[in-house]
Amino acid sequence: MDKIKALLDELAAVVAEMEAMSEAPAEGDAPAMDAEEESSLRSLSERADKLRSQIELLRAIEAKSLELRAVLERGAPAKAIEKAAAEEAPVEKRTVPAIP
Repeated sequence: MDKIKALLDELAAVVAEMEAMSEAPAEGDAPAMDAEEESSLRSLSERADKLRSQIELLRAIEAKSLELRAVLERGAPAKAIEKAAAEEAPVEKRTVPAIP
């Protein structure tokens, strides 16, 4: 779970960087996006895709693990019920009052 959270945090950082780059206003007559910015956005996009696929893989592994654990727990033999040490039948004690 920690790996998934770390990857999600990294993905959020990549997305924020992509949004910041794409929202940057074009300066005067300069083209909307130069080759360097486009290359950077493409690499960020590829990185985001890789992160997404890693997250999906880890989630699938986690789901499969939970599914298999459930199968194992259902297939495990039932726990033996341990009876308390054979309780002896209570012995009836009779008391006879003393006769004066």
